[in-house]
Amino acid sequence: MSSYKSTVSGHAELIWNVPSALIIFGGTIGATIMAFPPQRLKTIGTVIKKAFSKSHFDVKRILLL
Repeated sequence: MSSYKSTVSGHAELIWNVPSALIIFGGTIGATIMAFPPQRLKTIGTVIKKAFSKSHFDVKRILLL
């Protein structure tokens, strides 16, 4: 039981591995580049900006449509 306790002691190094993270994120970026044409990839900055920016809209008007 002591070995289980020592592996779950709260150290971030146990769950964060830099080489593994680089493989995951690099593979994700590579797959995205391969999946979409260059013209569409050029708009990714605009899409990310819209996704994370706060937009104002009228809920009552939308619900009445």
